[in-house]
Amino acid sequence: MKRALVVIDMIEDFAHEGGALYCGPSMGRIIPVIERELERARGAGEPVIYLTDNHVPDDAEFTGPRARRSFPSSRRRRPTT
Repeated sequence: MKRALVVIDMIEDFAHEGGALYCGPSMGRIIPVIERELERARGAGEPVIYLTDNHVPDDAEFTGPRARRSFPSSRRRRPTT
């Protein structure tokens, strides 16, 4: 069976302090693990697949009722196109 590494939602806004959707200080521990896995997978010739979602202006995730519960307004920003 062939292996692949799938990296999901590792975007600047989640990973770095100051990002609109920063996930917190645990990201500092997660990023080095992902970097090691990327190096291992590439060294083994395994495919690396990156997945993330995309948002349109006025996306309900940022502007609808769910956004008010999920993201404090001070952290929310309009996605760029």
